[in-house]
Amino acid sequence: MKKLLMTACVTAATIIASSAMAANVSGVVPSIDKSRDAIRLRDGMVLRLSEGTEAENFKPGTKVRATYTKRHGENVASSVERVK
Repeated sequence: MKKLLMTACVTAATIIASSAMAANVSGVVPSIDKSRDAIRLRDGMVLRLSEGTEAENFKPGTKVRATYTKRHGENVASSVERVK
């Protein structure tokens, strides 16, 4: 019983910690870096796109909303969606 409770607590703590590290950002894309598969927002923030999302899907002037985490000093977007 103690092992089950301990496992449940560790799992819950991991889920809470990983969701706490994610952040949201909105902005306009002025430039795209296809070689790095990244987009830059007007405020200067660079978002590296996750696997399955291609920089070619975005054009300068596109308004976006993204969820990202910081990994190895880079902002890695887990999701990026166009906003009207």
